[in-house]
Amino acid sequence: MKQNTLFAALAATVMLAGCSLMPSPAVGEWSGAMTAAPQGGAMGALAAGMLGAAGGANAELTLKSDGTGYIKAMSAPERPITWKMDGDRVLIAGTEGFQNGSKEGIVARLSEDKKTMNVDMGVVQFALTKKEK
Repeated sequence: MKQNTLFAALAATVMLAGCSLMPSPAVGEWSGAMTAAPQGGAMGALAAGMLGAAGGANAELTLKSDGTGYIKAMSAPERPITWKMDGDRVLIAGTEGFQNGSKEGIVARLSEDKKTMNVDMGVVQFALTKKEK
């Protein structure tokens, strides 16, 4: 009886350790372009159109498994960020200075298939696609 209990406890420990080592589906390199946000109306369409025509409406996001990463949007220099998952949302901190970026950061929403992510920046949004490994 003691051996069965010990075996069950050992198996449960191995399963829990294995599950905690699985990286978040958000971990990886993402890239995409700016579009007008649905709530952005004419102002969002104007901003997205002007930046798109100038060739500067792209973004890149790198999310590492340790909760750090980098963001590069439009012509701004690459910046270090921190991030964490909250359900299907990716909460990104360290984005002060980006449009609609506050001390709380910006929120990205991961798609159901975990291959795309929408980053809400107020009147505009970035539709990012996960790069294949």
